[in-house]
Amino acid sequence: MSNSSSTTWLQRLFLLLFGIGLIALVEVALRLVGIGGASTLFVTMKAPDGNTWWVTNDKLNERLFFPATDADSDFPRPQVPFAQFAREKPAGTFRAFVVGASSSVGFPFSPNVSFAGYLREMMAVGSEGDVEVINTSMTAISSYQVGQWVREIVGRYDPDLVIVYSGHNELYGVLGAGSAMSVGSNRFMTNLFLEMQGTALYSLVAKSLERFNRSATESDGPKGQPLEALTQNREVRPYSELYDSVVENYRKNLEGMVGAAKKKGVPIFLCTTAANRAGCSPMVPLHDVSFDAENEREWDLRLRQGDTKRKTGDAAGARAEYEKARAIDSTHAALSFRFGMLALEAGDVDAAGHEFARALLYDGLQLRANDRLVGTVREVAGSVAGARGAGDGVSLVDCVDRLDRESEAGVVGTDLIFEHVHPNARGHYFIACEIYETLIEQGFPFTRDGLLSFEEASARTGYSEVDGAYANGFMRFMLRQWPFEGTFENSRAVTRTEEAFRESRDALDPIARETYDSHPMGATVLHLHHRLGLAYLEAGRPGDAAGEFELIARMLPNLADVQVMRAKSLALAGREQVAIANLETALARGSITKGELGAHPQWASFASSPAWNRLID
Repeated sequence: MSNSSSTTWLQRLFLLLFGIGLIALVEVALRLVGIGGASTLFVTMKAPDGNTWWVTNDKLNERLFFPATDADSDFPRPQVPFAQFAREKPAGTFRAFVVGASSSVGFPFSPNVSFAGYLREMMAVGSEGDVEVINTSMTAISSYQVGQWVREIVGRYDPDLVIVYSGHNELYGVLGAGSAMSVGSNRFMTNLFLEMQGTALYSLVAKSLERFNRSATESDGPKGQPLEALTQNREVRPYSELYDSVVENYRKNLEGMVGAAKKKGVPIFLCTTAANRAGCSPMVPLHDVSFDAENEREWDLRLRQGDTKRKTGDAAGARAEYEKARAIDSTHAALSFRFGMLALEAGDVDAAGHEFARALLYDGLQLRANDRLVGTVREVAGSVAGARGAGDGVSLVDCVDRLDRESEAGVVGTDLIFEHVHPNARGHYFIACEIYETLIEQGFPFTRDGLLSFEEASARTGYSEVDGAYANGFMRFMLRQWPFEGTFENSRAVTRTEEAFRESRDALDPIARETYDSHPMGATVLHLHHRLGLAYLEAGRPGDAAGEFELIARMLPNLADVQVMRAKSLALAGREQVAIANLETALARGSITKGELGAHPQWASFASSPAWNRLID
């Protein structure tokens, strides 16, 4: 090697190292001035009681949803449910983490009405020790982010169990290959980008670009519903190169979670993600790639004639017409869905399940986990027929099979899942039951006493007809939007949701009904509970008001207004000592401060005795 080439090589190496060093220096400088912040799920908080707590990092979502925008945008940033737990786990405490997306958050309910919430109540009843179920799920994330969080959880937070419920967002979730928030289908590059999101430099660039983007487009008006904002490639075939990469990357992400858990000796449950198969028809049915356009008129004719005969009760005639259409195109998802409906009406559950699975698989809009993804979970969990897993710390929780067994028709539909993937209260309850039964079967220290009835578990989570009215009211609106509007038999799902909404609303007392009817569409169910608590107070029903504020305080204990209004309601209901004890606990844990209590405009209206004043002295 000549001296000239050696010099050139050394110069390049120097420039590379200089560039890396400069970037590292900028990163350190940005962190020193407070840009970026923590990128972990939880941050440390030193409380007045001297204990150190992990609390949810409320800035976490700022990086994950770039170029998402603020609360006035088409896609307001989701957040992980609030949690606070001891940095040093108390002896005798069982600590479980749930990781997933919107289905495990509990959307459209509050997080207490989720399978994590139901499971927490079951475990509390079925255990002799203390139980913590910490929900670290976030709407719209894919298994890439879930995998990163699983690695963080097993490495930092001393879990006794990790429960993963993820699979619906593999194509269109954040970093999914077909998403508007994608960096492609290469797994290495996607994970590299995910790691880069944790840097202060990324945070600075992302926020700057977001401000510029907002200024440039603020007059353009809404761009669509959140699903539309995220969904980019809307015609994806189940055995295409793109979808093959999605399945393979999902497998590797699951295997990475299992590997990380095994390395730390933490048991992990992999859940199959359940979709509405019998009540949600394909959203973008596609003809086969070999479909002859010259036969399209004949195919359409057979489909229409089959629909007409089915509506008149001629099932055999409908099947004959559909068979003629299938001879022209055997993979059309909407046709498979029609065969599934015929099979259900004939009482042939196995045939119906097969046809609905085909319809889900060949839907061009892959918003639901089909059997390729469900099968991947089962394979990674090492399951065999009739078993929950192969042991070695890994267990299968087959929620798809459980919800099929619990559904009215034998194939899960709108009786357990609202629209395409989000369970209703009973759906969440049955998922929790399946997880709890797996706990018992795998030898965890829980008894069958924890298998509460739906009514018992719902009472403990705080689920009420208010939650039912809110959720069904939200979903009847959602089912009339893209991508559900205009799909085959969509009117059946809308009608069923309308009926469930009316039942829930009619069951409300007059104050709750009036509060619900005046509740803004865009506000959350926790806002509704807050408004209802104020309405009960005004009506002279402090006991009912206390129940509403208690529910919110469980979800958001760091809100001073909720703490004060709960205390006021309890005091007016004759439970002053309970109110004071609650506030003492909140102050000791650092959820609120003495200044926040004393400065609240409602404080002086009820907190006048020495016992109350000692709280803020």
